[in-house]
Amino acid sequence: MVRRALLLSVAFVAVLHASALAQAPPVLAIWGQAGDPVQYAHPVEICLDVAGNAYVSDVANARVLALTNSGGLIAQWGGPGADRSQPWSITGPKGLAADANGHLLVAEWTTSAPCPTQTGLQEFTVTGGYIASWGACGNTAGPGVFLGAFGVAVGPDGRVYVTDTGLQRLQVFASDGSYITQWPVKGGDVAVDAFDNVIVATGGGVWKFNDAGVAIASWGSAGTGPGQFNMPYGVATDAAGNVYVADTYNDRVQVFTGTGAFVTQWGSAGSAPGQFDRPMGIAVGRDGRIYVADTWNNRIQVFGALPTPTKSESWGKLKAMYR
Repeated sequence: MVRRALLLSVAFVAVLHASALAQAPPVLAIWGQAGDPVQYAHPVEICLDVAGNAYVSDVANARVLALTNSGGLIAQWGGPGADRSQPWSITGPKGLAADANGHLLVAEWTTSAPCPTQTGLQEFTVTGGYIASWGACGNTAGPGVFLGAFGVAVGPDGRVYVTDTGLQRLQVFASDGSYITQWPVKGGDVAVDAFDNVIVATGGGVWKFNDAGVAIASWGSAGTGPGQFNMPYGVATDAAGNVYVADTYNDRVQVFTGTGAFVTQWGSAGSAPGQFDRPMGIAVGRDGRIYVADTWNNRIQVFGALPTPTKSESWGKLKAMYR
């Protein structure tokens, strides 16, 4: 009887803990509301630099925005009036990544030939100063060739990872843009965790690779339940290696451990705070704050950090102790 009571007590604590994690994090701010000085037209990606500044791919305005961590405008470049014949102009930005050198990498979302002048990756200062372009547009899978550069991420060692939806692969580059290798991946967005693992959001799930391109985990299937996806376009990680997924056509965010165990989810279709309309980009700050590009609502939502689990024994471990 004592043993059973103890098990029930532990189970109750475990349920309380899971319930706390299942709660949506609070909405701290919404950028792009009526009257705000910065307005968005289909923001599809957001990333953060080491200082906490944010960068947004404002795709329908064909521009990139540099913002403070409170959403104030620092700089913008591109736009409908930009000279599209120049390699530094912005055509269809999607993926963004800030490196340790204070540079911003922009993946130009080219999906078909003939190709525009802008192709592959563009490298800028974080205030929009043009530095270089990487790659060429084409429909053959040669080194540095792109036909739909979509996601970009920078690893702790400075390597740059770029997914290509047209050629269905991920290319790896050195920090100077020189080609290293490629992996076959049918992926969209990409993130690199603090342990140099590469996470790719695919059409119906998530894949995790080590830095040699060996798949070490995968999870998800098509659907609407926990751990299921409907065209997840955004992925990010936090300092602990947890994986955050913008589950775009399910209008929600899902969070997993680094091994794919479901942690929590929040969001539903709509325009109220905490709701989404096709969210495509996501980023997590060093303080745990979560930034979501709420694409068809034309806004950025900022959420508080998830609750930190207590350092108590897990339900499974405690149950095993009292068998």
